[in-house]
Amino acid sequence: MKRYFIVLKSIGDTIVETINTYNHILKNNIEDFKIYYKYDFQKSILDMVPIFKNKLEYTPLGRPGWGMRDKNLLKEAVGLTLEIPDYYKCQLPIKKDSICIHIRTPTWNFGGHGLGWEPHRNVNPNPYLKLIKKLSKDYQITIIGDPGSPNCEGKNIYQLARDPNKVLLDDFYAVSVGKLLITADTGVSYFGPVFGTPVLISNLTKPSGYYTRKGDWYGKHKLLYKKLKRQDGSILTDDEVLLEFGLDGFSKNARNYEVIENTYEELLEGVRNLL
Repeated sequence: MKRYFIVLKSIGDTIVETINTYNHILKNNIEDFKIYYKYDFQKSILDMVPIFKNKLEYTPLGRPGWGMRDKNLLKEAVGLTLEIPDYYKCQLPIKKDSICIHIRTPTWNFGGHGLGWEPHRNVNPNPYLKLIKKLSKDYQITIIGDPGSPNCEGKNIYQLARDPNKVLLDDFYAVSVGKLLITADTGVSYFGPVFGTPVLISNLTKPSGYYTRKGDWYGKHKLLYKKLKRQDGSILTDDEVLLEFGLDGFSKNARNYEVIENTYEELLEGVRNLL
């Protein structure tokens, strides 16, 4: 029997490991296997892969064995679409064809990372809140994520993130039946591709080469990047970011530059391109 361990405390990494493990099992015609998970949210994700049914088992251990989280392998498994498990029944007012949005701010704690996790990926919420108000005039908006998400009330706005009865599968369901997903640089951006929902991923901190090496994984989606400004006012090109920081992009090591986030106008244009 082959054993696979998916125990990282990250929604994004869990989705990546799930996809790669699925691809590995199919590619090698493995029928006798068991997949171990450590956290409840991981089981929610694994439950959305039909061939994993009755193959899951809880483990309290950290990482006792082999896992697959190489993001390079994503391009080999683009065809995998996750499916909401049969046991899930939506009990909340989640509407189909909504525009789902996740705002990664300093109060973000989605997936149990804890506050302060990779703060360079956080964003100023104001352009997103302005975007929500604009889009809510014509579309239903569903704000997903954790209760720390910025408060935004109004007509056609459902704050799923702040609903005390919400579970993780509600977030996945909302995206699976949604018209569009809008995120910042966060693992929640994977929700779009795995359900075939277009996604606008904004304020990315990695150069474009990080994403283009994944083949068609992000092919039909829209990517927007944070910019780095020099003291003389010039902006680093994508190639310069790649040369200085590598494919993993910048974090606190970008202290010599001013970080420029995407504007409301850029976000709105990205949405219009996808809609």
